[in-house]
Amino acid sequence: MESFIQTTPWLLIVLLWILPWKVAAMWTAAKHSQEKWFVVLLLCFILPFGLLALPDLYYLFITRKYNWNQIKNIFKQEVS
Repeated sequence: MESFIQTTPWLLIVLLWILPWKVAAMWTAAKHSQEKWFVVLLLCFILPFGLLALPDLYYLFITRKYNWNQIKNIFKQEVS
């Protein structure tokens, strides 16, 4: 139990990093009707190789070729 309590802050930090990227990438894939990418991103959240949102960052910055301003707009739309 004590080891779980010690690892909880790291788990929280990792989740706070992954979740916004995951939401932005999946929302973008759904918006552009890219069902295959949506499923891949969903599976990457479940499987361990999705750690640190690397597939999400790849999708947003390499596949969709978004820049930082476009990513900010995605986050603003999701909050509104």
